[in-house]
Amino acid sequence: MEKRIKTVIAIAMALIAMSSLTACNSMEEVTTHLTTSNIADNTQKSTEIKNTIDVNMEMPQPFEMGIDAGGDENDGFYLPFNSIINGIPVELIKLRDKAEVDNWINSFPSVSYAPSNISEYANIYSFITDFSITKDEAETALNYYLDNNLISYEQLNLIYSGDKELITKTFASKYSIVIGESIYCPNWIYTHSIDDYSDAGITTDKIDMMASIYSDFTFTEEARKAFEGKLSLYSNKTINIKSKASKTKYVDKDDSLCEVIEDEMEDVADEDTVVDDVVEVVQE
Repeated sequence: MEKRIKTVIAIAMALIAMSSLTACNSMEEVTTHLTTSNIADNTQKSTEIKNTIDVNMEMPQPFEMGIDAGGDENDGFYLPFNSIINGIPVELIKLRDKAEVDNWINSFPSVSYAPSNISEYANIYSFITDFSITKDEAETALNYYLDNNLISYEQLNLIYSGDKELITKTFASKYSIVIGESIYCPNWIYTHSIDDYSDAGITTDKIDMMASIYSDFTFTEEARKAFEGKLSLYSNKTINIKSKASKTKYVDKDDSLCEVIEDEMEDVADEDTVVDDVVEVVQE
């Protein structure tokens, strides 16, 4: 029996050797076939995307520093919610001891660390909750805001509803991804790893959808490319974030030189309302 097994193995080895010789003679055909197959195309595409970014790299500073760095237009990058939540009216702040309020504000890290929950930074909801502001107190203090529809009774009622998930969904910035009670602003996406995306339950579809409006921000070219690389790696497809107000030159049908401005973003207030007496706590 053992002799028979050895004989079978010897025959198999001989057949493999013959196949190897045949394969060598037709290597070009095999290579061509694999290159044109769907499997090879998908593998190559995946490799190209993974080569666009070092997964362990530290992300560069997203924006230029200094006077001409963009200012308020990049607030949506850092702040998870719209101004109804982000701002704390001074009338509410005056309801509690100033020193205590200051200590409370200073107890939070800078928003540059990207909070992922409404309770993790200083805002109207966390202020009302942490300082036990009653609804009657709030309505009296916010009388001017309510009368002038700067905040509606429906919005105030929702803030006091205790339904944190609904509050998060309702007041989220258009730039944020909401999953249950968690919220992920662009800065969170920018500074966290793709493993963190997966752990948070952020789907590739969500990333694809949000990436298009990330072009609203005035990223440096280095930051834009690094962000594109990270999102492309997670999505396993090429993600493009366009430079804001980028300029392209082309020649029209009459061969005259024209200059067009692509994606010139207008500053639209959408649901956000700017109120002079509302304090937005943004710790740099």
